Amino acid sequence: MGLSVDWGSCNLGASKPEEVGLYIAWGETEAKKEYTYDNYKWGISAPNANPDKGMTKYNTKDGLQTLIPEDDAATVKLGKGWRMPTEDEVMELFDSDKCECEVTQMNGKQGFKVTSKKTGKSIFFPSGGYYTPSSDQLCGGTHYWTSSLTTDWLSYGRKYDMYGCGNDDRASGLNIR
Repeated sequence: MGLSVDWGSCNLGASKPEEVGLYIAWGETEAKKEYTYDNYKWGISAPNANPDKGMTKYNTKDGLQTLIPEDDAATVKLGKGWRMPTEDEVMELFDSDKCECEVTQMNGKQGFKVTSKKTGKSIFFPSGGYYTPSSDQLCGGTHYWTSSLTTDWLSYGRKYDMYGCGNDDRASGLNIR
């Protein structure tokens, strides 16, 4: 696409661009049946609690702000050379000087498409929803993890959708591109 990084053609765990793939919590490398505070690998932290409460990694003590390879699901599943994008890399997709973003469908699946103004190449992000630790049901939307941790509340990772980046609970199950 002519950006600072090459993007995968489909989600982690998918074999086609319109397939949703795996749901994985931030900093974990495996999908699971439930996404709860109790089964989050790096600890628990209820919303609005002390941001480091129960966080055993990626906290103020270790100072880690970006996933290291052993905790990056893309690296673990796909091998060396693959990784989740940082927030800065994701923001290139939403830079109106570089790309155009539009809601669309691919083979009957709703999502959004980002097209490079430089190369004309595009990638499709299917709307697969996400799982929150406070609900055992799939919620709607199109949410993807970055490898970046929020600096405000360390119990939140940075996620993105077609409108840009925001925060989500690290224990939530989101898709990865």
